Amino acid sequence: ERKKKKKKMIETTKKEGEKEEEGEWNVGERVIELLSHCKILMNQNNETKKTKATWIHSVYDQFKNKTRQCAEKREEIIEYLESIINLHKENYYKRLAKICLSFIYSECLPTNSGRSEKVLVQEGQRNCARLLNEVVNERETKEEEEKNEFKENGFIYFLRGRAEEDINKAFEYYQEAAKRAKNFCCTFNNMAMIYEIFYRNLEKALHYYSKSIKLDPLYYIMYRNRGTVYATLNEYKKALLDHTTAIKLKPDEALSYQRRAEVYTKLKKIDLALADHEKALKIEPNNFRVYIQRAKFYIKINNFNKAKRDMDTAIQKFPYEPGLYELRADILSHRDNKNKNLDEAEEDYSEAINKCEQENAGTYHRIRGYFYFYIKMDIEKALADYNSAIHIDPTYHHGYYSRSLVYEALGQFERALDDLMKAVKLDAKEPMIFFQMGCLLSDRFELYNEAIQCFEHVNYLEPNYRGLMFRIKLTQQFIRKRVCFGNL
Repeated sequence: ERKKKKKKMIETTKKEGEKEEEGEWNVGERVIELLSHCKILMNQNNETKKTKATWIHSVYDQFKNKTRQCAEKREEIIEYLESIINLHKENYYKRLAKICLSFIYSECLPTNSGRSEKVLVQEGQRNCARLLNEVVNERETKEEEEKNEFKENGFIYFLRGRAEEDINKAFEYYQEAAKRAKNFCCTFNNMAMIYEIFYRNLEKALHYYSKSIKLDPLYYIMYRNRGTVYATLNEYKKALLDHTTAIKLKPDEALSYQRRAEVYTKLKKIDLALADHEKALKIEPNNFRVYIQRAKFYIKINNFNKAKRDMDTAIQKFPYEPGLYELRADILSHRDNKNKNLDEAEEDYSEAINKCEQENAGTYHRIRGYFYFYIKMDIEKALADYNSAIHIDPTYHHGYYSRSLVYEALGQFERALDDLMKAVKLDAKEPMIFFQMGCLLSDRFELYNEAIQCFEHVNYLEPNYRGLMFRIKLTQQFIRKRVCFGNL
């Protein structure tokens, strides 16, 4: 009887899968399914001490996968959920609908929109944040406030962290989520990512990745993320072990193969690296990021023709992605490329600016400015691009940093220092800004003690910063000479 039941379950799941592939499933049924799944997920907040972490994570993962399957009928499902929010009498179900809708916005990007993925993700994040803030901050009566399970819910804090653009606020939300939902591994995984990418604290990142793996040892993403940190720390054996574990747990995930390929490239195992890139491309032939990663691999081994061929293919498939034009321009202007073509590269950099959204145009102006300054040696055009980058986004610290280099080349040292001071106010955790400021103070203003302070701050932010020790020794020699001549 048990075998018969298992067979029936397998047959029904297969039929459901076939229906989903053919697009036969009913929108209303899917929305009800999402709401009930969301209810189960939210109720786990009070059960995290009793329930196994692996089960809690599997509920969350299933909910996320269900929302991703809604991509084809995204607009219909959004309308359905909005009608529940507007028409339903009970606030509880309105809030559930808002949580489901926030997931649709974050997990289901609109297809064939003709806009870059980066912009669509940003829009989804903003809509997601707006809905979750409404769930938490809605006015209610005392009776409803007592019944409201969402204000102090750990998963709500986790979701708000995912949707928050301000990294420090996002980290605060994750900390609150970790207090309220202690067995939820994704919270610790996301905290580790912030430590790794934004705070540059790799030890803390490793600690939280390991903690999340202990909670759910079958979740492949955390092994992949920890493997990336090990690779950054040059611990390649541990990195390979983690990436291979991630691939064993989920063999149809392209990014895991790409990350392992990067480690193989560093170990100069070119054949194994290429094999992993090929597997990634077979798994996701319609993902432009796969082409980008393989093109970058070809650049590392100086095979620029194949790198350009990958970018040509990707641009034909995704003509609206500005990052593809930028990378092809990088290939065409690379110093080691024997077939470099600076005119075509300039056209591609300009095309990237035209294709991107206005709010991201500053980044691409800075990239083209770099091309003009370092490769074409056209200081006027470089300065014009850096000015445009700052005009588009006055809070863009990279724009001020880059413009300071042009001002230094033009002999306008006070302007260069002023730009570096502005960059420091915008981002006090960027070591290259302090390094450049130290060099400028030492070389152009002969303020050696102030330069040493800048270099010491670089050492605090990133101890292995390239050229730092040489600069500190050189500046200390200048100080000694000044003391000697002063005594004479």
